[in-house]
Amino acid sequence: MELFNDYIEKAKEMEPTFEDKIVAQKGIMRSESFNENFEYIERMLNKLYEKTRILQNISEYTRTFLKTQVVGQKEELYELLKEAETTRDSIKRDGYKKRTLLFTEDLTAKKIDRDGIEIAPTSVSNGAITLLGKEEEFVPIKEVKVDREIALTQSNNKNILDGEPVRNFYLLDGPAPHGVAETYKLEFEKESYVTQIDIQNVNSDIKVVELIDKTNKKIQVTKQAATGFKRQLVSSVEVTIVDTSYRQVTYEYDATRMSSDFWHKVAQKEYAKEMGLSNSFDLEKESGLRQYKEDYQTYLNSVSAWEAERSAVNQRNAQMQSAYESAYSAWAINNPGAYDRS
Repeated sequence: MELFNDYIEKAKEMEPTFEDKIVAQKGIMRSESFNENFEYIERMLNKLYEKTRILQNISEYTRTFLKTQVVGQKEELYELLKEAETTRDSIKRDGYKKRTLLFTEDLTAKKIDRDGIEIAPTSVSNGAITLLGKEEEFVPIKEVKVDREIALTQSNNKNILDGEPVRNFYLLDGPAPHGVAETYKLEFEKESYVTQIDIQNVNSDIKVVELIDKTNKKIQVTKQAATGFKRQLVSSVEVTIVDTSYRQVTYEYDATRMSSDFWHKVAQKEYAKEMGLSNSFDLEKESGLRQYKEDYQTYLNSVSAWEAERSAVNQRNAQMQSAYESAYSAWAINNPGAYDRS
């Protein structure tokens, strides 16, 4: 701060006017006065430059000073906020205690609200009060309909009618971009009241759960399906699931020798493997690789036979050539002038 005050005092030393210091010349110009005037002007310009530098220093110092003050106040404010949060957490921690309340379910007594309407029984599920999923009656499923965009390879959808798990198997050329989606429509034998739908899904995600009444009106209960919802009189339930998981399997085959139902047999083999069932699938035979190997071996045998035959022919030709040359040499010796035509 003292440095800042020094700058201010230095700036006050600037003379208010300097016009009376310069004397106008009349008549004959005197070089001495002329030089004095310019010397004074130069001195004043130097002082002006000095004052300008002082003002610049004042400006920079002021900016630095204010920035330091703001940062300091900001840090102090953060410390105060931190202390306030710590105090708040301490008060929150010590100000109350959590208690778990146990609800006793009385399924025999009917509960009536102030308007005289019977209240459906409730239960506690995962810490939340939900409608009680008490089975009032068994509602058989009359029919199961499944819609899918991708052709199914193997399935046991009929297990739903017996309350057994369902597993579907798809064999694709590659992973489905958006997964494999299936929509199950479970039709009841009669209209029934439903308050909860328990779906045990494996390797899939539940996307949509809808209730359908006799007028074909749909009520979506996707988020409330597992915990419970207001009792609805419906004739069917529609559930859409999506599976994005897959297992990649590589097969080698000869497209010109493979069996006509190769991929169908592959699907049966993979399904049996997944289900832990036995399967007599002969991959080498059905893929045509065995026939390819046999054909290739036959080709190699033919090449070997041809090579052997060619070698035998060359040997016979060499023998005949040698015999011919020997006979010719003997004849030439016995007939020395036979070709002398001079």
